[in-house]
Amino acid sequence: MPPVVGGHKRSRKDKPQASPQQAHEPRVTINHTAFPYIISDVITFSSRQALLNLRQTSKMMRTRVDAILSHHLRFEFVDPTRPTAAQLPAYYRGPRTQNYEGDEEITGKLVVTLPDGSPLPAYTLCNNYQPGPATLIQRAVRKRFEASLAHTRVVDILDCSEVPFARALSDVPVARFIPDDHGRHSAICPVKARKCVAFTSVIGKRNSTYWIGSLPPLLPRTVERYVINLEVNPDTYCANSLTHTFDMSTFLDSLRNLPELVIIFSTTDRQVPTHPGHRPAAVPPPLGLLRSFSLRRTEFPHIKITFVGALALNPKCFGFLDDMGEDTLQVKLQARMDEEAVAHHARPYVARKVKSLPLPGPITFMTLNEYRETLTPEDFAVEMVQ
Repeated sequence: MPPVVGGHKRSRKDKPQASPQQAHEPRVTINHTAFPYIISDVITFSSRQALLNLRQTSKMMRTRVDAILSHHLRFEFVDPTRPTAAQLPAYYRGPRTQNYEGDEEITGKLVVTLPDGSPLPAYTLCNNYQPGPATLIQRAVRKRFEASLAHTRVVDILDCSEVPFARALSDVPVARFIPDDHGRHSAICPVKARKCVAFTSVIGKRNSTYWIGSLPPLLPRTVERYVINLEVNPDTYCANSLTHTFDMSTFLDSLRNLPELVIIFSTTDRQVPTHPGHRPAAVPPPLGLLRSFSLRRTEFPHIKITFVGALALNPKCFGFLDDMGEDTLQVKLQARMDEEAVAHHARPYVARKVKSLPLPGPITFMTLNEYRETLTPEDFAVEMVQ
């Protein structure tokens, strides 16, 4: 029962009425325009799932979140009609984009995701792109994700094909070539990156067959720094590896205009991947690539070369059977590669082609910690963490 005030019951009419001015006063609302720094802090410390939830609140938030999530993307060409790696010839070491069905057209689509493969709503329609006349909605969506690609700074290329929106990636700082489970890289790089990072491996069984991942055959002309992260299994028999070579002509030709090359050596305990119908490829000992490289150094003496972590490997990996300290290994390794370069330079057909070029300069040897100090933490992670 309502209380009795002044001898009578209080009715709704007795309540104070708001004045016309008070009725039109807006309520106090906290939004991104009034407190932008609060919204910025929320976005900065939000998890990926929280960002995806914020993305659904407004068009402004969708644009901001898409720009953040587009910082590091992964490109992979998916074609269900192509043979899997287990069905490819055991000797095949080339790119995965080769057509094994004659002249039939390869069907597939380019999938754009986060580095761990998680999907991104902004690129859903991009992943379903089909050649042909675009509708008005498709053009609007394409314009939107091209605007998001303008914020991309790192691209992981697992497998790629020419894509219409590659023009939006014309100024990406870093392109990383990620191999598949069988060591193959993409043969196409539609990104005009300033720095390329390639991950490859040298693994195998002791005194047995070698297995080495490929290297990207072609680099964009815009590359200013090329980093090869070479993973070596120390149990692999590597003696006299500098006396062997394998075909690196295409790869080396792409280095002619390269200012800087860095090879990062690291150890791993991974073994040759096995699956039904596959056998490891019988390639020459792994670090024979150093001899191939030293033979061609006279053709591009302008390149600044840095070996990171090479002196921490077993000397057998470089063809030296005796144990030695890092200082001795550095001197002998530099001398061995210089001898190869000088001998190659003295050959008549080489001398006619490079007679006006000076001999290449010395190689810079650095430890991993010394190399880490020359980079920012983000750049170091990009070059080291696959």
